[in-house]
Amino acid sequence: MALTTGQKAGIGAGITAGVVGIVLWATKALAVALVADAGGPYQGVVDQPIKLKGSASGGEPPYSYAWDLDNDGIYETPGKNPTCTWSEPGDYSIGLEVTDSAGNKATDTAEVTITVVAAEILDFQLTKA
Repeated sequence: MALTTGQKAGIGAGITAGVVGIVLWATKALAVALVADAGGPYQGVVDQPIKLKGSASGGEPPYSYAWDLDNDGIYETPGKNPTCTWSEPGDYSIGLEVTDSAGNKATDTAEVTITVVAAEILDFQLTKA
């Protein structure tokens, strides 16, 4: 018999008419692996805020969230849904690390595309000549 998530089991023994039976079961619900979701892909404009949307499932709630916004492997920006800006146009890879109350960690990445506002492009073209 296979147990599914949330089922409980235990251990017991009995003798009936000379037949010994043993039943084993777990005393705690089976754990579901912690999963992080960084959302995205995200799109934005230079110097305009973008709200990131992190989430988690499984593991042992509550969760803590931290973001790596410069792709250096250090999760330096705390919060589930921080607001961030980028000062240069380009494509960026960001990461989310989620830690559950048992100390388990899970990570995920998302892509961010930052563009220049059309008015800035127009201004640049007019003053270039």
